[in-house]
Amino acid sequence: MRYIVPRSNWTYALGQFIEQSVDGDEIEVASFAAKALAEQAKQRMCPDKNITFVVAANTERDADAANGMR
Repeated sequence: MRYIVPRSNWTYALGQFIEQSVDGDEIEVASFAAKALAEQAKQRMCPDKNITFVVAANTERDADAANGMR
């Protein structure tokens, strides 16, 4: 199953999804920073679970586009 963490109140949702997930599930977060925090939270909460965190496809910031970094 794939869980998609909403942008609002994402830390609460992330905790709920980590608890509910089972081995093989994916949790999609909005940014690479959120992914790093999610991996740390998973290690604290459920270190033995085999779940994957992925970053949403539309993570490019407007500033990157304005600087020609697309």
